[in-house]
Amino acid sequence: MPSGAVDRKFRLLHDAKSPMHKPVSFKKALTFTNRLFDYFDGQAKHQQLLLQATRKNLPDHLAAHVLHSLVADNKLLIYTDSANWASQLRFYDRAIISSVGALVKKSGLSVQVKTLSKPVGPSQAQAERANPPSPENLAKMQTFCLAKESDNDLAAALLKLTNTIKHKHCEETSKPT
Repeated sequence: MPSGAVDRKFRLLHDAKSPMHKPVSFKKALTFTNRLFDYFDGQAKHQQLLLQATRKNLPDHLAAHVLHSLVADNKLLIYTDSANWASQLRFYDRAIISSVGALVKKSGLSVQVKTLSKPVGPSQAQAERANPPSPENLAKMQTFCLAKESDNDLAAALLKLTNTIKHKHCEETSKPT
């Protein structure tokens, strides 16, 4: 093909007025509809509405302990933070079913209350983290142990403990973040 013909064909393809013009059909990723995310978003919103409806007819002190609620089969599962609150929630099953009935639209709905064994989230991780003594307190413990001559076993154990804490503290501070 001569170069003039290639140029002519190129102009025909890229000229918007040309009958051979093909528009660029590039879409940004966020313009596509993602049915899976829409489904999960709808489920999350439904569970939020269900939680609000569950708490609606409960006394305030009891509603504060209802953490989650969802429907599985013909059961309304209600999650709370302790067995004490779970036992009290069981007395309100009729009130809960009446307030949730418009959202669920299932006949023969029963309430099942469950407790979450451990709270989930960042607060739990922070509670499990150790709080070591300050370097000043470690130095005081070491001087106390070295000055103590009457009970050598206790002094040796405390010295070993202070050395371990110092070693662990040095490892944690030298880790790159």
